Amino acid sequence: MKAETTRQILTVLKQCQPYALPEQTLFNSVNFAIRPPIDEKDFPELLISLRQRKLIDFILDDFDDTIRKWHITEAGKALLQK
Repeated sequence: MKAETTRQILTVLKQCQPYALPEQTLFNSVNFAIRPPIDEKDFPELLISLRQRKLIDFILDDFDDTIRKWHITEAGKALLQK
């Protein structure tokens, strides 16, 4: 399931380019598309794992620096094309 979830995260982020998605919006979009849905407590760990692999990254919201907004990297786009 991790591979399917990873692919869905990358797909959602690629589709919303050039915008970055708030983490909660990304979580909702991914869970809409996969079954069984990913647990909300596991989602941040998966995002950090993908960030460590340089497939995604985040910026902090301009008005609330507790909100992370995620975007796909060039490496993430390349992985989707495989």
